[in-house]
Parts: sequence; structure tokens; C-alpha cells
Amino acid sequence: MRHYIAQHPPIFPGMSTLQSPTLTAVEFMTVAQLRQRLGIPNDLSYYSETARVVYVSFTGQFGVDPVDRNKPEAAYQRAYMVFDATTGNVLADGIDH
Repeated sequence: MRHYIAQHPPIFPGMSTLQSPTLTAVEFMTVAQLRQRLGIPNDLSYYSETARVVYVSFTGQFGVDPVDRNKPEAAYQRAYMVFDATTGNVLADGIDH
């Protein structure tokens, strides 16, 4: 996992890594547990609530482009990636507020 993350850091469109991310946790859970953890009840709606995923969290300095281009880039200290526990495919990534 650490090797994969080193090659594919948690960066999505509109996001930049201001400091190299540090992997802080790798957790297996169901989609229902992930939705509860992230506070997003409809996230990954195309997956069964019992589907297994891997939640990977990071610390670092992550910048996100603002919706209003007149405002500065927002900075966050935590990000995450979600993988399908069966296939290993990346399902989601984002900022953990």
C-alpha cells in the first residue's frame, strides 16, 4: 500500500499536495460504515451497503482550489482515498474535514 501511494498520491482535480503525504491508517469497512464515517449518506450510491472497501487516510498539506476563483486556495491537513476491497480499484478520494 505504501508503495502504491508513493506512486499515486491522493490528488484529485483541483487539489495539490503542498507537502508529501504521510499514510496514517488503512482500514477495511463496509460502504455503510464509510458513509457514516464521512458523513455523506449517498456516497458510493452505486455500491451495496455491505460491499467491502478500504479507507486509507493521510496527513500532510493539501491545497484545494476554491469554488470562487477570487478567494485563495484552501489548505487542509487530512486527505483520504477509498479502494474496492476486492478489486483494488480507486473509488473515491478527497479531503477529510
